[in-house]
Amino acid sequence: MLYLTIVLEGWDPSHPRVLRGVHRILEIASTIPWQLSLRSIMWPFCVAGCLAAPEQEDMFRSVVSAMGPFQAFGTAKEALGLMERAWGLRNQLDRDSWSLCNCFEVDGVKFLLI
Repeated sequence: MLYLTIVLEGWDPSHPRVLRGVHRILEIASTIPWQLSLRSIMWPFCVAGCLAAPEQEDMFRSVVSAMGPFQAFGTAKEALGLMERAWGLRNQLDRDSWSLCNCFEVDGVKFLLI
């Protein structure tokens, strides 16, 4: 639903559906035992993280940090880097031209979180 909202409404982190979606992803991610791995839901987790409000950033960092040494494997480290980049650009974004594709591309390199 979060992705669909972005497609239909545009890049608007303050949209009520986006806020609910980000909150719900955080709830789900924080309940997954690290043994089952957050890696299985990394793409929606990263989408939600890119749209997170400033006060939610530390929650996303904590979920990745809870993976311990396993965060270095797979896509968790890359996803957190993409989120950090989106957060850093938050106040510079043109909501009319920014999209989720921009979040997953850095210096011409596109990331696929699988």
